[in-house]
Formats: sequence, structure tokens, C-alpha cells
Amino acid sequence: MEAADSGSTISGYTLRIYITSIGYAGENEPNDTPETGNISSNSHLGELSGDTDIDCFRLSGNENDNLILALRADPENDGSNTDFILSLYDDSGNLLQVADHNGPGGNEYIDTLPISRAIYSYCVTAKTGAGSTASYKVGPLINDF
Repeated sequence: MEAADSGSTISGYTLRIYITSIGYAGENEPNDTPETGNISSNSHLGELSGDTDIDCFRLSGNENDNLILALRADPENDGSNTDFILSLYDDSGNLLQVADHNGPGGNEYIDTLPISRAIYSYCVTAKTGAGSTASYKVGPLINDF
């Protein structure tokens, strides 16, 4: 593969396309712990009401699925500077992964984690910048190879 600069090369890559549901379900309070999140395979449109708010959601996994969680910061494109954190928990409440890659205003993701038949929880928090409210979109992408 050739780069934009003449004579330079870039590494190969794999492009993956995942089909997921279109549209977003709202969040339902109380959902402040992994145990109280609503079970849904939908993506969610949520809103943190400050830096200490936590929004959790749950999903049902199947054996041999691969899970990707994606969080879109600033869905209104109004320049929000919230630094979101995305966390994934197993059915016993054990933390499996945390995503805090992109800093204020950036999107977050948890990439290609093999899962089994169980209930998983994922939570959205704000490291900083939530102010009075901070909107986001979050949801699972599941590839069942």
C-alpha cells in the first residue's frame, strides 16, 4: 500500500464492518451500578448529570461472540469537552476493561473482546467536564463470526 507521500509505504490494515441496530434507546434511571442497568442490545442515548453521575447498561452475551463497545462523545456536535470513560464488567461485577483513550471530547471504545453466554454490564462515567449535563451515544457491536 502506498502512502500520500511519494515513495513512502504504510502498514496494511483490516477493515471490519459490523451491523448493529439503527436508532437509540433512552436511558432509564436508576442505572448507577452494573447491577441496575437495563438489559438491552440497543444502543443508548444517555446524559450524565455531572462528573459523579454513572450510567450503566447490561447486555446478554452468547458463546463465541466478539464484543465491541463504542461511545460517541458530543453527539450534538456542540463542542462538549467531556472526558468520558467506558468500563465493561462481567456477570459477577468484575471489571474486565476500561477505555479512556481519547481525552476530552473524544470517542471511546472497547475493541473485540471474546465473550461467553452471560450478562455483561458496561458503564459510562465522566473523568472531567460533564458540567451540568453531558450527552453521549453508546452501544454494543457484536460479531458472531
